Formats: sequence, structure tokens, C-alpha cells
Amino acid sequence: MESAGNPLKAETKSHEEPFWTSAQEAGIEKVMPPGRPIGVTVLALLVTIFGALVLLGGLYMILTYVPSAGSTSGVDPFVMAFLRIQTVVGAAISVTGIGLWRLKAWAWSAAIVVLLIGLMVIASPFFIFSIFGLVLLVYLLKVREYFE
Repeated sequence: MESAGNPLKAETKSHEEPFWTSAQEAGIEKVMPPGRPIGVTVLALLVTIFGALVLLGGLYMILTYVPSAGSTSGVDPFVMAFLRIQTVVGAAISVTGIGLWRLKAWAWSAAIVVLLIGLMVIASPFFIFSIFGLVLLVYLLKVREYFE
């Protein structure tokens, strides 16, 4: 004999409503929407590709600059420092792109910081890139809820 208030019997829900609606009704505070927005997918791919290109460009320049100088003693230390920084930054951008793909909160924060720095650096000489950066910034703020 089953009682109406049997806690062991699961209540079945209609398959038509999204899973996050029933989770929110159950009192779960933070529920991520399903899937990854197409804009985040495109942004993650572009950031990863850009980072890889910067990384490979830095490595290529290091490998070609040092042999062309003949020895490491004739290499300008400022140029080498710049190329090493470029390589590290390229790796960091690639990792951020992978984090965006995986919807990681740290990657969202890193992308925001990079966009803000980029906007400060290129705001005056390249106005069109500033507009593009602002659009990306607004978009990332809009899709914040997708990142865990």
C-alpha cells in the first residue's frame, strides 16, 4: 500500500520542460544553462589559434634570430627578452582559449583582463580594433553565466 507522501517514489516530470527549470524549482541555486553558445565556441577557437600563432611566431624568431647572429654573445638582450615574452604570452593566450572552450571561470576572467589591457593599449591608434574589443567585452559580460 503506497501513501501519497512516499518520499521514496520519484515524481516524474514532463520531458518537454528544460532540465534546469525543474532543478531551479527543486531549490538548486546555481545551475548552468545547457551547452556552449556558438559565440563562445567561435571566440575560443579564434583565441586558441591566435595564441598558437603568437607562440609559434616567437619560437620561430628565437630559433632564426640566434643562429643568424652567429653566437649568443652577439644577440641583443632586449630583442631576446621580447621574443621570450612573446612566446610566453602566446602560450598563455592559447591556454586561455582552451579554458574558454571548456567554459572555465578563470578563462573568462583572463579574457576580460586581456581585453581591458588591449583596449587601453590600442584605443587611440587603432579605433576600429577598440570597437571590436568593446563588442567582445560586452559579449563576454553577457555570457558570464555559462562559465563555472
